[in-house]
Amino acid sequence: MIDIEVIQWCLEKREAGYKKLYEACFSYVYAIVRSYVTDDFYHKDLVQEIFAQTFLKIDKYDASKGEFKPWLRKVAVNICLMHLRKQKQMNLNDSIDSDKVREVSDGIPLKTGLTRAEIESLLKDMPTGYKTVFLMIAIDDYTHEEVAEALGISNNASRSQYLRAKRYIENKIFTEVNLSKYGI
Repeated sequence: MIDIEVIQWCLEKREAGYKKLYEACFSYVYAIVRSYVTDDFYHKDLVQEIFAQTFLKIDKYDASKGEFKPWLRKVAVNICLMHLRKQKQMNLNDSIDSDKVREVSDGIPLKTGLTRAEIESLLKDMPTGYKTVFLMIAIDDYTHEEVAEALGISNNASRSQYLRAKRYIENKIFTEVNLSKYGI
């Protein structure tokens, strides 16, 4: 939890406040960036951009509406999304095709209790569009409507990308389970 005094120092443009906030939130912000942006080359720049925007817009944070970290997370996610758009790494214009939709978890054994490293491994090679929508919905608690608005796509495209991401994860887990089952 970020001390309200630190935020006040930032509002007063005190260097000590910026330093404390940066130190307290660096790992948190870096983890968000790593989740959304696969290319390590951009991570440091994005973290710096997130903190720069945070410091510039900290006056928009309203403590009465909630804690600081969820607000910071929104800033971080939005900057990551802008980066992905700029890099043209998201292909999100696929719409849902009702005859191709199948129920997820149709007998595929799901592994529970995945470690952070296992989750990162599952998401590492996932297509950026799937991963972005999946992270926004499953991790960052966006609704399909919010995802659609943020990414400039339809609700159906958001649902389609999310469904495909879940299938991708299930297929990857299913493959790993079968490989280990047969000692491969």
